[in-house]
Amino acid sequence: MSDEGRLGGAESLSLEEWKFQLERDRFELERAKFAYEAGKARGFFGFFNAILGFLIAAIVGIGAGFVSYLQLQNGKVSAASPSYSRHPQNSTLSLYFPVV
Repeated sequence: MSDEGRLGGAESLSLEEWKFQLERDRFELERAKFAYEAGKARGFFGFFNAILGFLIAAIVGIGAGFVSYLQLQNGKVSAASPSYSRHPQNSTLSLYFPVV
């Protein structure tokens, strides 16, 4: 379609109609630009941008769960083993030397 057919002949349009047509063409151009940018964002890196927050939250959550598990295991081992202290608990001596 030629420009003259699309515009309906520039001579036959009034100034207001010509401005309206120009604004409509600008709008169509902006819409096309937006569609192009949106298509680019949906590419490979756009996928990671969309799920990056989920990935970070999942990694932190799994790490926190693993650390909690290790703390529970450490507590079980500590509770099962006899408690050794550097300082005697029930000693009448106030010195911190081991009693032989």
